[in-house]
Amino acid sequence: MRITLLTLLCLLLAACGKPLDSAQPTAEDGSNSPMVADNDLTDCDPDNLLFPNSPAEGESRDGLSCQILLPSPLNPDDRISFQVIEPPSVVGGETYPVILEGHGFGGSRQTNPNGAGVDGVSVAIGDLHNAGYGIISIDQAGHGDTDGLIKVMDPDQEGRFLIAILDWIDSNIDWAAQGPDADAGTDNILLGAVGPSYGGGYQLLIHAIDPKKRLDAIVPRITWHDLRYSLDPNLAIKGSWASALFAVGNQSGGGGNFDPFVSDTFTRGFQDNAIDQFGLDYFGYHGLNYFCNGQPVPTNGGPGTAPGFAPNAPTQVDALFFQGFRDVLFNFNEAFQNFDCLRGAGGDVRLFSFQSGHNTIPVVPDMNPSQGPDNSLDSNCGDIAVGAATVAWFDEHLKGQAGAADAILRGEQVCLSLTAGDAVFVDDVTRGTSGTEFAIPATNVIVGTEAQIAVPLMTVGAGGDVFGGIPRLQVSVTDTLDSGAEPFNTIIYAAVGHMLASNPGTWEIMDNQIVPLRGTGDFDIDLIGAAERLAEGDQIALLLYGLYNAQYATTGSRPQDPFAPTVTVEGRVFMPLLGSSARDVVAGG
Repeated sequence: MRITLLTLLCLLLAACGKPLDSAQPTAEDGSNSPMVADNDLTDCDPDNLLFPNSPAEGESRDGLSCQILLPSPLNPDDRISFQVIEPPSVVGGETYPVILEGHGFGGSRQTNPNGAGVDGVSVAIGDLHNAGYGIISIDQAGHGDTDGLIKVMDPDQEGRFLIAILDWIDSNIDWAAQGPDADAGTDNILLGAVGPSYGGGYQLLIHAIDPKKRLDAIVPRITWHDLRYSLDPNLAIKGSWASALFAVGNQSGGGGNFDPFVSDTFTRGFQDNAIDQFGLDYFGYHGLNYFCNGQPVPTNGGPGTAPGFAPNAPTQVDALFFQGFRDVLFNFNEAFQNFDCLRGAGGDVRLFSFQSGHNTIPVVPDMNPSQGPDNSLDSNCGDIAVGAATVAWFDEHLKGQAGAADAILRGEQVCLSLTAGDAVFVDDVTRGTSGTEFAIPATNVIVGTEAQIAVPLMTVGAGGDVFGGIPRLQVSVTDTLDSGAEPFNTIIYAAVGHMLASNPGTWEIMDNQIVPLRGTGDFDIDLIGAAERLAEGDQIALLLYGLYNAQYATTGSRPQDPFAPTVTVEGRVFMPLLGSSARDVVAGG
């Protein structure tokens, strides 16, 4: 069963030092223009680090697709593998923007210029190639032909590999277009990046650490903000996904070549029912959150280690985020945090959503009874297709085609997918106490049982409503019987419940999203963002559970760890009810 799961993950999964010392090559006149190697190569040779020059001015040739094997900046005996896919035709004297492409976890680089991609694992580079872009498709560390262990987008390994690739482009690709860069303060490559999940994480990493600030426009899909939140929210291990990604993945090849520190962290974590501080430091450093929040961590891989990069705030970049509302690995809150951080730096930053994501991989069942079996496969926001939006994004921000992105995205900043074919635009994400307040009366929850406790909040009135955004929960959790149990061992779970008027008596967990509350005391936390259309007579509730095995298998309150047998939950919750403020993209499609 484990090997079967691993094979499935490797086919479908998109999960998942010091700054590089190499200097920017300069022209003979001392300017910042890249110095491209002059050579007489005419074809590919992966063992020759040079790349064929463009033809003479006015002449043309078909674009090449060539593998490059670059020595690792950490160990010259190791190689970094990537594929250079030129535009369909290379004309001497003309230049073309460059797009980096990164695969999802367990994947590898693309070599076919007309590649259609695999949903969740890779993007359709054929669309970008046919639009006249050069593509650099990357084997990430421990994947494909790139050596090294998988350190999960470690700035000190994967980050330095990625910067080495950018430096190679500067030195070897004479057709790479140059242009002004707002955050670099000078001209450099006109550079974009695409990819889902692991292929989104690398984009945010490059932007955070590249000293030359070369990324201009990015399109990360279904990726993370803070891996501590992704895998250990509120200090409760997300057991199903953590087991699938790490405990299972490390036992075999095909994307399971993990740094032993990662595997050992989760082995200990499952034993202790908690991730230790060294693990929290490690995962806290491996995400955009580290750079956005400016909070340093002392270690990066156990005692005696330290991060190589300071938590400096990201600079300006044009970013189009796509995230799945039903994704229970990297949820909507993570996309919002990335969006919120980067828009604060300036640039054109937008947040769009769809129904698809890691929920299409059966690690955790996608509980979707009322929306139809194909809903979770939808990757549009209403009628806005992610593929067309991606090409338009780069056409505007790399080629300078004014209005190209707005022609697809309609000039909107945020698009909330409600179900397949149905979405709304909003000016910003409703979250925190800006939502509608409801009281949570004192409610008892039996810990260690999966019984559902529903606290009804409202019945939707005439005309219906739209639920869309990030709810906020402010409650106290107390040991009802004053049992004296260690508070940390007590874990319960909270979710938003939706009862359809057409299906009375059944509470569905909205978008399959649930949050652990570990310990007793006061909680002031975000629930997970969700979006659904509410019909007249539908009901909304706060759902509480003493155990939830679908996402937190083996990591809830455990009999061997004394916990409070019953807790009382009391307080309030703020729900993002949008009413008429939401503008339909496609309603009821």
